[in-house]
Amino acid sequence: MSHDRARHDSCLSTVEAAESRLLVIGIGIDEYLLLMFLVAVVAGLVGSMVGIGGGILVVPALTIGFGVPIEYAIGASIISTIATSSGSAS
Repeated sequence: MSHDRARHDSCLSTVEAAESRLLVIGIGIDEYLLLMFLVAVVAGLVGSMVGIGGGILVVPALTIGFGVPIEYAIGASIISTIATSSGSAS
């Protein structure tokens, strides 16, 4: 039970940290999501032109630029790779 509570508190602190960063830099959630989307699109385009995976660009962008914990950034990269592979396999 305490492990679930610690995980919940960790997620809340991550969300609160993200919200406080948005307040510091003075942008709203809509602008934040648009910027994150644009970074993902650029990473995908550059990755496809160079022949590397977009995750090599997205993970540092998420961790350094957006302050996302490395575990979540790597998870997002893995999920996008699985989704892309599944879509191309069918």
